Amino acid sequence: MSAYAIAHLTMTDPEGYREYASRFMPILRQYGGRILMGDDHVRMLEGEPPAGRHVILEFDDTEAAERWYQSPEYQAILPHRTANSVTHFVGIGRGIARPAATA
Repeated sequence: MSAYAIAHLTMTDPEGYREYASRFMPILRQYGGRILMGDDHVRMLEGEPPAGRHVILEFDDTEAAERWYQSPEYQAILPHRTANSVTHFVGIGRGIARPAATA
């Protein structure tokens, strides 16, 4: 069963975020992940529109999603995202675990 990760990012330092962005796709592909959609402009159906970027990632299963997120490669670039954006990141799929370091 496919697993998904949905992120909403508000850049606090777009220049600093570039290091994360430049290294993200090869790591995502390495672990079988795909970007289904990414958009800086969304049409709200309900509620107030949050500023920022919305991204939906897809993985073959929850194990693949966890391998990607927990991988040494992704963990190496993660500080570039967390230092330069405010992110809400949700894993959807049974078994997607929240890492202890971010709990």
